[in-house]
Amino acid sequence: MRYVPQTKVNQNLDPFGEEYVAQQIAVYREISRRGIDQHSNELTDFTMADQIAGANPYTHQPPTSVALHVGRVSRAIQYSGLQISDHVLDMGCGWGTSCELMAFCGLEVTGLDINPHFVELVNIRAKRIGHKVSAVQGSFESIPGDGLYDAALYCTTP
Repeated sequence: MRYVPQTKVNQNLDPFGEEYVAQQIAVYREISRRGIDQHSNELTDFTMADQIAGANPYTHQPPTSVALHVGRVSRAIQYSGLQISDHVLDMGCGWGTSCELMAFCGLEVTGLDINPHFVELVNIRAKRIGHKVSAVQGSFESIPGDGLYDAALYCTTP
């Protein structure tokens, strides 16, 4: 199968400009066949108890997918220059696997997600494991906290 988009995107436009953003949204609508509504499109239904009790929050993913994600986040940490206790913002933290890995490495992590169920999962697992992780519900338009972060991570795998 080969996908050829019908919507054209002018790559010469300013990627922060309104016209470019409108073209990208049109591509999203074409591919997904739905409009952009982060509050409903980003909600994932899952059984909370299973994800809390699992060895990792990705209990529904095969080990190869978990390893792929962990490897990518590990490399980001490795090359970041971060120090123990630095504060990282995990943007779109989802299940919280990246949060847990960064906390395991000695970082303080704030997870941000639009899905209240993910926020609850991340906070319960962090408390159970004893990691310095706190998740908050919100969007990328309203970054939590009053201070600066030492780094921010946005990772979409697996």
